[in-house]
Amino acid sequence: MDRFENNSEVEITINPRNKIKSHNVRVFVADDSKPMLEAIIGILTPHFEIVGTAADGKAALEMIGRLKPDVAILDISMPFKTGIEIASDLQISAPAVKVVIISAHDDESYIRAANNAGALAYVVKTRLGSELVPAIERVSAGNTFAFPDADKVNGNGHSSNRS
Repeated sequence: MDRFENNSEVEITINPRNKIKSHNVRVFVADDSKPMLEAIIGILTPHFEIVGTAADGKAALEMIGRLKPDVAILDISMPFKTGIEIASDLQISAPAVKVVIISAHDDESYIRAANNAGALAYVVKTRLGSELVPAIERVSAGNTFAFPDADKVNGNGHSSNRS
């Protein structure tokens, strides 16, 4: 397991099935933990074009507005603005940007808040290696993606089509 700045432990395993190249999808990543940000970039680089990164919510919102990525990966807990606040802001300022919330919290209330803010996906950080690439692929196609327990939230299981 890797130990990050906030002294929490997160184990990231990369799923070898995630070998699909989707470089035409432009992705922005925001996380206030530098080791986590680097790990996410490592997971995504073989699959997508990383157009920018930020370590706080204010910078993330500004950069997303300038860079106009297809997908924004947002940590739920960041200084200045949370990923959920950014997702809500993006519904007005950049509605074409699809949002994936990442979080250490494996909790229904966080999933519901992310969904209500307009995020199309919620990925728990312990599952980044196996779920982040498929989540981005699904949201870039206009679908939703949540972890398996999301059936309690969206009523139908692992992922759903959002119209």
